[in-house]
Amino acid sequence: TLFDCCDEFLGLCDVNQQLCETNQDSLLTIHLEDFIANPQRELLRLTGFVGMEVDLPYVQACCSIVKSSESRTRELGDCPPLILARITSRRKQYAFWKRYDSELARPQVALSRAA
Repeated sequence: TLFDCCDEFLGLCDVNQQLCETNQDSLLTIHLEDFIANPQRELLRLTGFVGMEVDLPYVQACCSIVKSSESRTRELGDCPPLILARITSRRKQYAFWKRYDSELARPQVALSRAA
């Protein structure tokens, strides 16, 4: 159900928050908006983080397929009030959502280095 999906999503947010709190040195935060605005910079941050050496033609090729704007699929339909209330009531406990205080938005993604 949609409520089950919401609970799973919030559970993943809990895991992400725990990772952010306990493994800051081994995580890289990437915001979709930053990636869209400057894909070359963010891709170089990501490849540097994972220790991958890349050449400029590779980076340019990768950046050429990045869409110029984000898809805001969350605006395509109405969110049931109970789901919205559940997410809204918990989102302030997640540091990775602070950037989105003015709207209920997708959180940043924390990528973990391979252990």
